Amino acid sequence: MLRGDWPWSIRVEFGPAAAEQKKLLRSWEDLPIDQAVANSVTEFGAAFDTGEPQRFITEFLNRKRS
Repeated sequence: MLRGDWPWSIRVEFGPAAAEQKKLLRSWEDLPIDQAVANSVTEFGAAFDTGEPQRFITEFLNRKRS
């Protein structure tokens, strides 16, 4: 999903890692803290399997600075 209608000049593409993060955040409401933390560690690691974090950090590091 691209969000080009924000009032500032940021366009962000949300991919599978962001969708999983949203699901994880919702699960925290119903889980004991130890289970929520364990799930978070697992999901954090799994996010890197999508390539999404690597892509975003590369874009950030390679951005043009004014």
